Amino acid sequence: MGVVIAFVAGFFLGHFTGHHSTTTVAAGQTSAQESTTESSEGEEGEKVTASNGITLAPKFTSEELYEAAGDNWITNGGGTTNARFSTLDEINTENVKELKGDWMTKIGANATAAKFSAEGQAIEYEGTIYISDGAEDVFALDATDGHRLWTYEPHLPPDPLGEVVCCGWDNRGVAIGDGMVFVSQLNGAQVALDQETGKVVWSTTVVRPRSGFSITSAPLYYNGKVYVGGSGGEYGVRGRLTALNAETGKEEWKFWTTPSPNEPGGDTWPKGTDAYKHGGASIWNTPTVNPETGMLFFSTSNASPWVGDERPGENLFTSSIVALDAETGEYKWHYQQVHHDLWDFDSPSPTVLFKGEMNGEMREGVGEPSKTGWVYLVDQKTGKPIYPIPEVKVPQDPAQNTWPTQPEPTMEPFSPIEATPEAVEKAEEAVASSNPKPKIVGSKVFTPQSSDPNVINLGANSAVGGDNWPPSSYDPEKNMYFVCSQSGALGLIVPPEPQKYVEGETYIGSDTIVATGFNTKGFITAYDMSTGKIAWQNETPESCYSGTVTTAGGLLFVGQNNGELQAFNSETGEKLWGFQTGAGANTTVTPFEDEGEEKIAIYAGGNSLAATSHGENFWVFSLNGTIESLEGEEAEAEGTEHAGEETEKEGEASEEEGEASEEAGTGEEEGEAAEGAETAEAGAPNAEAGKEIFAENCSVCHGATGHGGNGGPDLTTMPLAKEQAGAEKQVTNGGGGMPPFKGTLSEEEIANVAAYVVEDIVGGK
Repeated sequence: MGVVIAFVAGFFLGHFTGHHSTTTVAAGQTSAQESTTESSEGEEGEKVTASNGITLAPKFTSEELYEAAGDNWITNGGGTTNARFSTLDEINTENVKELKGDWMTKIGANATAAKFSAEGQAIEYEGTIYISDGAEDVFALDATDGHRLWTYEPHLPPDPLGEVVCCGWDNRGVAIGDGMVFVSQLNGAQVALDQETGKVVWSTTVVRPRSGFSITSAPLYYNGKVYVGGSGGEYGVRGRLTALNAETGKEEWKFWTTPSPNEPGGDTWPKGTDAYKHGGASIWNTPTVNPETGMLFFSTSNASPWVGDERPGENLFTSSIVALDAETGEYKWHYQQVHHDLWDFDSPSPTVLFKGEMNGEMREGVGEPSKTGWVYLVDQKTGKPIYPIPEVKVPQDPAQNTWPTQPEPTMEPFSPIEATPEAVEKAEEAVASSNPKPKIVGSKVFTPQSSDPNVINLGANSAVGGDNWPPSSYDPEKNMYFVCSQSGALGLIVPPEPQKYVEGETYIGSDTIVATGFNTKGFITAYDMSTGKIAWQNETPESCYSGTVTTAGGLLFVGQNNGELQAFNSETGEKLWGFQTGAGANTTVTPFEDEGEEKIAIYAGGNSLAATSHGENFWVFSLNGTIESLEGEEAEAEGTEHAGEETEKEGEASEEEGEASEEAGTGEEEGEAAEGAETAEAGAPNAEAGKEIFAENCSVCHGATGHGGNGGPDLTTMPLAKEQAGAEKQVTNGGGGMPPFKGTLSEEEIANVAAYVVEDIVGGK
C-alpha cells in the first residue's frame, strides 16, 4: 500500500500542475477554433451574439442573479437563493400529462463507465445549454434541436484520482458570466472557458488533490467573483471556501472552515495539536447569496476522523451553516447542526434562502436538509433558529469526547431518525454467519459508536441516509419546501487503536461493520413553511437520490434511480406524469423558455454511489414533443433524436475517445452478466453470492459499484483487487484505513465477496 501511495503522490506532482492535455472541439471541426469575440459587453442592454449563434453572458448584476429563474436558468440553483424555482407556468398540473420528448442527444461516452455519476444541473441562457458530465467534460448544446456547438474535454488522468475521489467521479454543473463558462474539476482546478469556443481562458489550482481534496460542486459566479468549495472530509482535509477574480482567476480571499487557534472558533479544537489542519468541514455544494444584505451562506461536511477521541470540543465549523460577507469573506455567524460529529452527519445539500411567513411572522431564512434527517432553518441575519431547535441531552461515551447535547429541530424529520425494524433485520442477516455473532441494537441518531465488537449500535442515517448531496427546492408563491431523501442505517465500531493521519489516505477512523442505504426506501417530503409541518410525504421504492425542482405551474419534478423522471402536483403530492429516460435520472431538471415555449431539460446518465443504470442521455421535453417514454431502461441509438427522426450528432468524439468508451463500457453489461451468471461449482468462490455481501458490508465506503464511496478508493485501481488471493487477504486483514473482516465474515463469505470484486467489479462482468 505504501508503494501505491508513493506512486500516487509522485504522479500527482507531475500531472496536476496544469500539464494534462485538454481538447476543445467545435461543431463540425476536428480542432478548436479561435475566439472571434473580444468582449461579452456591448452598449447598455445590448446582447452580444457570437459567430456560432451563442449569446454571450454579460457581467450579470447581483439582482439578475438573485431573482427566480424564468426564461433562462443562469445559475446552478436557478438564482443565488438556490431555490430551484421557475416562474414559468405554461406546463402545469392540467397539461403536464401531454409532456413528451422534444429531443434527446447522446452528449458523450467519456462518462458512461460505472465509476461516473451524472449529477450536473444544466445551465440555459438565450438558446444555449451548458452541461458537464462526470469526466469533467463540458458541452454547449443548441436548446432548440440539441446539436452540439462545442465540447471541452480536460482528459484528467484516471488512476491517481481513483485513489482520492470520494463517492465516484462527478461534476454538479457549471456557472456562466462575462462571456465565460466556469467549471470546477476533480483535480482541484477551477477553469474558465471562452463561452463561444470552449477554449481555456484561465485555470487556477484551488486545492491539491494529492492531499485528499477534489471539487465536485458547481462554482458560483457573482459580482465579478467565482466562489469554489472543495470536498474531501473523508481524507482529513482542511475545508475552505475560495473566492477567485472571475476575469483573471487570481485568488481574492480564502475562508478556512476549520479555524486556527487565533481565529473565531479556534478554541473548539484541542490546544497544542494540529487536529484542525485535517479536521474536515469540506464544502460539497454551491453557496447562496443575498445581495440585499451582501451575505453569503454555505454548509459544511463532517469532522475528520469520524471517531472523536483525539479531537475534543465542538469542532467548528464542521457540520454547520456558515455566513460570510460575500465581498470580503469576513466571518458573520455560524449555526452548528451537529456538535463534535461522530457519525458522518455532514451537510452536503446546498443551502436555500427563504422569504415568507414562518412561525407567525414574515422572515428571511436560510436552511439546509441534513443527513441527520432534519431541516435546520435559521434567520439569515442572525443565525438564530426560526422554529425552535432545542439542545437535547444525548447518550454519552467519554472515550469519544461526546458533546453532552445536540440540536434537535422541532420541524418534523423528513427521514427516520431511528433505525427502522427493517434496517435492523437486514443488519442481522448481514452478520448472521459472523463468529461470534454481534448483537445489533437499533439506535436513534446521536448514539455513539460502540467500542465493543460484540455490540453494534445501528444508527439511523449517518453516511447512508437523510439528504445527501441532492438539492432541495422552495416555491415562494406557495411557501412550500421540498426535500428528496433516503432512509438508511450504519453500524460502526471504534477500533482499539486510533488511526494516524497520513496525507492523501482515507481518514475515517471507524470500522464499518454493516450498512443499509441505497437499497432502502426513499422519501419526497413537502413542508408548509408557514407552520414548519409536513404537508405531504411520498415514499419511493428506492432511495431518492436526485433532488427537486418546482415551478409556478404547480409542479414538482423529481428523477428516480430507475430512470423515470416524474412530475407531481406540488400542493398535494399526486403523481401526474412519468417518463422513462433510459438511464438513472439522478440530478435535477432545468426549466427554461425557447422560442416562446416552456421546456424541461435533464441529463440522465446514472450514478455510481447509487449503482443506477449508466448512459449519456440529455433530454429536453415540451408540450409539442413527439418522443414517447422509453421501454424500461432502454439505451437509444447514437445521435440526436427529435421530431421522430434521427440525425447525426455534430462534433462527435474522436476515434480514440470511442475506443476508450468501448473499453470502459456503460455499466449495463455488468448487470446482464450478473443476471445470466451460472451457479458456481461446489466449493468454488461464488461471485453472485458475494454481490449481496459487498452491498451490505463494503458499499458504504467503496460505493455500490465499487468505484469509490465515502472515503473508500475505486477498487479497479487497487492491485490486490485484481486476483482472488490478494482480494481475500485484503478483506481478511484490512489495512490502509479498511477494517479487517476476519471474524465478521466467514471464510466462505470472504472468498465470495473477493470473487465478486475480482470478477465483476475489476473484471467488468
